[in-house]
Amino acid sequence: MNRSSPLPPEAGHDKGAIFCLSLAFLFLLIDICFVLPRTWPPGRDFPLLWAASYLADHGQAAAAYDPARLLAIRKDIIEPFVWYYPPTFLLVVTPLSLLPFAISQIVWLSVTFSLYLSVLRFIAPHFLILLLGLAFPGATVNLIFSHNGYLIVALLGGGLLLLDRHPWAGGALLGLMSLKPQLALLIPVALVAGRHWQALLGAAAAALGLAVLSAIVLGFEPWLAFSKGLATHLHLVKTGVIPWRLIPTAYAAARLAGAGSTVAFMVQGLVMLGSLAAVVWVWRRRAPLAIRASVLVLAALLFPYYCIIYDLTLLALPLAWLFWEGRVRGWGEGEAILLLFGWIAPLANPIMGEIKFSIVPLALAGMLIASLLRYRRCKEA
Repeated sequence: MNRSSPLPPEAGHDKGAIFCLSLAFLFLLIDICFVLPRTWPPGRDFPLLWAASYLADHGQAAAAYDPARLLAIRKDIIEPFVWYYPPTFLLVVTPLSLLPFAISQIVWLSVTFSLYLSVLRFIAPHFLILLLGLAFPGATVNLIFSHNGYLIVALLGGGLLLLDRHPWAGGALLGLMSLKPQLALLIPVALVAGRHWQALLGAAAAALGLAVLSAIVLGFEPWLAFSKGLATHLHLVKTGVIPWRLIPTAYAAARLAGAGSTVAFMVQGLVMLGSLAAVVWVWRRRAPLAIRASVLVLAALLFPYYCIIYDLTLLALPLAWLFWEGRVRGWGEGEAILLLFGWIAPLANPIMGEIKFSIVPLALAGMLIASLLRYRRCKEA
């Protein structure tokens, strides 16, 4: 992987480093004293992963899409008891049930968290980024859910880091983002806009290969069950069965504010157009990797009408890239404040949701604007 430029000696002892260290310790203290004790033991979604794995491991993969069958395996699954991931992700988690539940959860979190920290370390090669990555509220939220947030950071971040020097490998990692299809929709757009043809072929091959492998191992029935369940999942989102305060999208923000579904989808449509335009504009111009990657990740989170709060673990990527850019090349006016806004968003959103207000789309949009302004400054320099 291609590491960023080394840290200038004079930047090692600046006020920004002291501020970041203080911020990291503050959030570690908040997480340890106030957040984790309320959710301990962590892992509110892991019973769902383990139950789906158990069914797949016992030749009943299609039954993972039946809430009653899932609940029969693990009584501690939290409502709405739905497995709405594609069979490709079901294939990835199938080995989880080969271990006892508690050990499986520890292994899952340990391995994926190590990958998460490794990618952040390659983005910003400085000890500070490890502490910031550990203290990032998005990482805490994923720990609480024990879901796949760390894994998608590793796949998307690793693919983007490899993209320019090893396009086939980078593309293959980006193709594995098909595990989370709603977050992968803009990846082919970026690769086409940037004329990364080898990476595009690598991504297509990886995505198709994983889909074929899942069909061979699990059968075609899970794919049929998955396609039938899409309408049910849309209904759960529209009716708020999946709480809107846990869905950090423009659609959910509009619903929280009292808008009807049609108006909320119109708002989401405008956000989608803006996100798409930002990705095409930056990637066509071959902006520096830190800017291209940050814009893509932020747009990927803004684009879908549905993602869940632990998906905000992905925010660690643009935070790391933009933080490093700021330390190495200097901060733009208000840029550090926008990054701080994005930093606190994963924990603030569920709290603000109680008063019918979602800050995440605003935080994501602010960081996206900061990325675009940084690119403009790079062109003018």
